[in-house]
Amino acid sequence: MNTVVIFDLEWNSWKGNYKLNNNLVEIRQKWQFRNIIQIGAIKFNYKNYEIIDEINIYVKTENIFLHNYIVNLTKIDVFTIKTKGYFFFKANKIFNRFIEDADIVLCNGNDFDVYKENLKKYRLEDIFAKRKKINIRNYLKKKFFLNEEKVSSPNLLSLKFFKSHDALNDAKKIFFYIKNKNIKIS
Repeated sequence: MNTVVIFDLEWNSWKGNYKLNNNLVEIRQKWQFRNIIQIGAIKFNYKNYEIIDEINIYVKTENIFLHNYIVNLTKIDVFTIKTKGYFFFKANKIFNRFIEDADIVLCNGNDFDVYKENLKKYRLEDIFAKRKKINIRNYLKKKFFLNEEKVSSPNLLSLKFFKSHDALNDAKKIFFYIKNKNIKIS
């Protein structure tokens, strides 16, 4: 069907978890698990860049505590998670249905790893195992000579209609970037 899904995640983070030099380095305490709080994705036809569908899933964790750092960054708060969120088991089912007809699943950064950590935590099967996966970050860095800061999802595009840094908007930024640069995904 010629479809690609671009997904992005937000997970609970604390100030100081990331250090940016030439590369992004993550520094976490053992108790600071990367609980996913949002999955955002768009599905598009990679022959003509036509968007087919999008999805935005908020994810509850057992202990719904969000550090002020992540709330300020994403504008996702505990109220949103409690009222609109699904526990990971259900969120994973919804996302798996969304990507089931995709030929390629794409992300920008280590989102595959974070998703797999959450799958392991909840003893769920790897939904990416039988799919072609692409982490576009390294490709963009090499092709366009971008540094780590410029290739992060929030910084790829600064178009006015992207008001916040969250998973769905970041997936859309990645899509519009590769569409505008006419990057062929296959």
